[in-house]
Amino acid sequence: MISPLPATYRFGVALALAFVLEVALVAVFVLFVSLDMAAGQRALLMEALAQRQAVLVVLALVLLAALGVGLKALFDAYLWPLGRLSEETVLLASNPRHRIEPHGAREVRTLIGKLNELAASCQAMGDEGQEKIE
Repeated sequence: MISPLPATYRFGVALALAFVLEVALVAVFVLFVSLDMAAGQRALLMEALAQRQAVLVVLALVLLAALGVGLKALFDAYLWPLGRLSEETVLLASNPRHRIEPHGAREVRTLIGKLNELAASCQAMGDEGQEKIE
């Protein structure tokens, strides 16, 4: 079985896949446009694209930067907080007095709040049981 990628590589892999997908979509668009042209027009289009390679490379780098910013925001809001949440729930299961600090997107913070409420009720029941024993 293939082990999952470490968290440090997930961002890079997701960014690379998104960039490849974007470049592939542009290439397919250019291909379909060129198929609809006559041979002379197609040659002019390819010549115009070849003359503007530097501009296309800069645009590709700007696209890569924009994808990076968007993916970073997505990872910061959802994926990394959920990864930390899975580690924190292990602590919560072993120590009901432990509380998880809310972080991430609103939905993740709501989930953390509910888990903290659950931990508080478990702690109250445990304290109540301890008082009955004593």
